[in-house]
Amino acid sequence: MQYAPDILSDSPFGADKLYMSVRAYTIFLQGFFAAWERYRWDSDPEISKIAITQSAPFAPPTESKFPVIILASNGASWVTNSPNNVSHAQDIFDDNAPQAHANLAQSSMSIYAIGSSDTEAALIGWNIFNAIPAMRNIIQKLGGPQWISHLPTLSAPFDASALIEGAQEGQWFATMIQSPFVMSQEVFMLGNPFLLGAIDKIRIIAESVHLGDRVMDV
Repeated sequence: MQYAPDILSDSPFGADKLYMSVRAYTIFLQGFFAAWERYRWDSDPEISKIAITQSAPFAPPTESKFPVIILASNGASWVTNSPNNVSHAQDIFDDNAPQAHANLAQSSMSIYAIGSSDTEAALIGWNIFNAIPAMRNIIQKLGGPQWISHLPTLSAPFDASALIEGAQEGQWFATMIQSPFVMSQEVFMLGNPFLLGAIDKIRIIAESVHLGDRVMDV
């Protein structure tokens, strides 16, 4: 998944932090494996000894049995409200609209370490499992996660044929690393022309009998 720059710059709530989190973990894994000669990652797929992707099921470009790492974010949920967010509109006609909104959202990154044997999948997964708490401050500086838990989890090896396009059962194995993280989001209503414009549109539609009837058609 990749956004065009103009989409991110035109987003009412700024950059998609789930997307930015996947990007941060991907860069971290690319750098980590670029330093590991046995499974050295390279931007040139012709010489890279491991594939790092967000595509599942993954379609190998060749018949090679090089390992694969697949990343997937697991959505998000709000976990806290800012104590300063105390000004709420009673309804959309109330001029006492919130001036700012700040929250923390929690999520987790699923990282599938896939190899041609259960021992290979376990070895790659074990190293990622150790690398995340050891280097989480580096990942946090890459954008997206504000805080990454130092307590990831690692699964036992399992059949990963569903994660590789065209694979037969028992052909590929995987371990899964779950890495919980937290993202922060701040929205300042007065400084956001889009949100102020959206509030005006909502009020206009709600006050209009004609337009209000159209809402019920949805």
